[in-house]
Amino acid sequence: MKEQNSKADQEPKIVEEGDEVEVYYTGKLENGEVFDSNENGESLKFKVGSGEIIKGFDDAVRGMKEGDSKDISIEPKDAYGEYDSSLSIKVPLSTFGENKPVKGIGVETEEGQQGIVTDVNDSEATVDFNPPLAGKVLNFNIKVSAIKKN
Repeated sequence: MKEQNSKADQEPKIVEEGDEVEVYYTGKLENGEVFDSNENGESLKFKVGSGEIIKGFDDAVRGMKEGDSKDISIEPKDAYGEYDSSLSIKVPLSTFGENKPVKGIGVETEEGQQGIVTDVNDSEATVDFNPPLAGKVLNFNIKVSAIKKN
């Protein structure tokens, strides 16, 4: 005698709050520059609604089915926030001790804040503590590869 599948087993799973999902994505800036992708690597795994990833990405996977893909655009408020010019500060070169800062290098404060040196002159360096993608619209192609219901 053959076992019959229940109706629930036949219906495709749809991503909902609390589900664990695996996705592949490519993220691009408005100018088309790819800023991140896992297409040829390991899937991104996260629990929907947990705050593990940016809000716009989390919201976008809700309602998708396993195997679905789509393109989305995320405004800064639902990604890394607007650019805050008050987080770009001038720091005396003496702060860096023997290590003269160079434009483009990452620095970290004693409190663990990370920033990027954006300018250096004879007396000071400008360090930007904004997230690198702050103030930017992020465009993603997302493909849901697995859904684990919880």
